[in-house]
Amino acid sequence: MFLADVSPWWTLGIGGCVMAVTYLSIGYSESKFQQFWLSPLSFFFFWYSVGYGFSAVYAASEVYDTGHLTLVTQIVSGPDLAAGYLLSVCGALALHGGYLWIRTRRSKKNQSIPTKTGERSPFLLWGVVMLIGIVSLMRPQYFDSIGVARAIMQLAPFGVMLSYCSLPRQYFRLNEGMYLFWFLLGNGVLIVAAFYDGSKYFSMLAFLPSLSALLVRQRWRKALPFVFAIGVLLYLFVVAPVLMRSRGITGVDSQLQKLEIGAEETMLSFREDAFFAFQEETNKFLYRQFESTATGFIVGDVREHGFKYGETMANLTYAFVPRLIWPDKPIVTRGSWFTSYLGGSGSEEESKTSTGIYSAGELYWNFGIPGVIAGMFLMGAIFSYIASVVGDGPQQRVIPMIIFMNVIARIVEQAAASEVFVLLVYLGLVAAIYSYFESSIEARRPSKLPLARMTPGN
Repeated sequence: MFLADVSPWWTLGIGGCVMAVTYLSIGYSESKFQQFWLSPLSFFFFWYSVGYGFSAVYAASEVYDTGHLTLVTQIVSGPDLAAGYLLSVCGALALHGGYLWIRTRRSKKNQSIPTKTGERSPFLLWGVVMLIGIVSLMRPQYFDSIGVARAIMQLAPFGVMLSYCSLPRQYFRLNEGMYLFWFLLGNGVLIVAAFYDGSKYFSMLAFLPSLSALLVRQRWRKALPFVFAIGVLLYLFVVAPVLMRSRGITGVDSQLQKLEIGAEETMLSFREDAFFAFQEETNKFLYRQFESTATGFIVGDVREHGFKYGETMANLTYAFVPRLIWPDKPIVTRGSWFTSYLGGSGSEEESKTSTGIYSAGELYWNFGIPGVIAGMFLMGAIFSYIASVVGDGPQQRVIPMIIFMNVIARIVEQAAASEVFVLLVYLGLVAAIYSYFESSIEARRPSKLPLARMTPGN
């Protein structure tokens, strides 16, 4: 906190350098903590090595040049950005503390898998779950009536492919040719579906299974730097510019046509000046990853108007009413409302874009620093409980992997705190029900067979 009394660009610049190195180091250590290389905490640290690290350095350079950053139509001053950054980091530390607090208090489940064939998830079940998840991504309107369950189901195919790519072909009893066929087909369909959905986050998350395939197979790891470089270029040259341009297209109903127009406009832009376009997309990416801009705006808003004391979290009063019972239930998400509040639209209904409040920001807006510490600690504890239910080798079973994938994805998708807590409650219920039935099945077994450890990869 010694950085709070120096120039804003020093706070952001030095803090960013320290956080980048620290988070990458802790993320690497966390990845060695369990059987499966990926854990919620390792993903959290790797992800935020950009948001609290490299993006903070970018913000420092902008503050040094202009003294501010812009959020929709609002100017966020350097001092407010620095204060928002420190609040965000404190929130992250509290989340980390809550996660570790639960993890140290829950005994770890045995991650070995039985040798009996009946204990394995049938290959057909993986395919059915994959298919339902892909449909929920490409035709979300079909699942409107199930509310939050749709958000959970949309991540199912990511979990299926992450498991498939991390396990050896022998687990599925496939020869090399069939294993490779389903590998290419499954990853291809997942990438196309995520891109069609229009989410930049989902589009890049769709490459996580392929990355996992490299990491769990030692002989393939030499290609990792090359694959990482290709991924960065793919995001900056294709995913981000095409999806952002497609969102701004009006008068076209077809999502496919919007993507085609966005791709054409992107191609023209890079043809004119590839280096400038690359630099512009890099700056946009670093700006978007710097979530503390919203928190910085909220710091200024609190100074002028005071705390909200739960006003922005009023959606919690009706969030848990099933949409099947209340079809016209108001939207739970706060992004469109925040865009309107910032002056980006005349009303929530007119908002064309969603602006993230982010958890630490909303908690501070309502309850101050104590709210940030307590709320983020609670959030980390719930994430940890859900992760502990499925254990550290969830890729061997379908249901645990769906739960695990939601924890992985949502722990870094820090929308408004109220939205995150709603999703965590539903995920917690799913995890508790799964744990209950799993315990019941174990209790009814007359005896336990010797267990054989399944090594990832082939």
